[in-house]
Amino acid sequence: MGRKVLGLAAAKLASSAVFWWSSAALGQPAPEPVVAEGAPSASPPAPQPVVPTPPPATPPPATPPPATDPPPLDPPPPSEPAQRPGFLRTREELEAVKPRVRVAQRARMPDPDFVARSSPWVDFSLTSFYMKDRVSNFLNFGAQVGGYFFDHLRLSARIVAPTEEVRDQSDGFSSFDGGGGPLFRTTRKAPSRSMSLLYGASVGLVVSNDRSFVFGPNIGFVRTDVGDYGTAVLVGLPFEWTTASKMRIGFDFSIGHASGGTTRSTCTQTDSSGLTSSCGMTVNDRQGGTTVVFSYYMGWSLGRL
Repeated sequence: MGRKVLGLAAAKLASSAVFWWSSAALGQPAPEPVVAEGAPSASPPAPQPVVPTPPPATPPPATPPPATDPPPLDPPPPSEPAQRPGFLRTREELEAVKPRVRVAQRARMPDPDFVARSSPWVDFSLTSFYMKDRVSNFLNFGAQVGGYFFDHLRLSARIVAPTEEVRDQSDGFSSFDGGGGPLFRTTRKAPSRSMSLLYGASVGLVVSNDRSFVFGPNIGFVRTDVGDYGTAVLVGLPFEWTTASKMRIGFDFSIGHASGGTTRSTCTQTDSSGLTSSCGMTVNDRQGGTTVVFSYYMGWSLGRL
């Protein structure tokens, strides 16, 4: 009888242990074991502590980028760093600058192909000229022809016709002389005849800084069809543009010195009775004077543009 009671108690304890273990695995509280009467009591195992699951870590807030000023609407152009004078530069600095110097020199040189295509040419001009103590006129029509030769040579010739009569500016001078007796002598300059034509030529050196622009300082001369006015030697500064449609636009300013030429003076004498007679004619050289010629012209190139 005692053995049966012990076996029954052992079976109940085993079933209670299995049930408790399965309840603990499923997260449910296990029931208290049933202890049979007369069986020795066993202390239940201590419950395992439940460790709480920590919440997921939140990322730190993003730091906003520092505020920057908006770029200016019209930023200033970048400035090149200051360069030292040439005599203070090292050999390496001079070697680095040489290519840029060569490029700048080539840009200033005339384009031989352009010079060849824009030559020869013919222009029509409006000209003003002034020759001190000789002749001058404001509005005159003219024409000029010329061309660029050997890549650097500028040759031109021009002719100008005044729009009105241009007289000798030295006319009207007179002097009186008693002659040492009852005779009175009067000397008066005889004006030279009016001019009707101004012509000249020039030769210059071509200097260009653009594919359509030519600057060719020159030395030339101008004369009139009247030899009494002499000859003027001028230094000219022509500025000329030739477009792709063969049209030419330019202006020329020339200044120089006129020399040569002659003036004639007639002498008359009057005696005490009032009778007038000629006492001869004298020829004198004209004094030198400043000469200025300004022309504005338009024309066409006869080349292969």
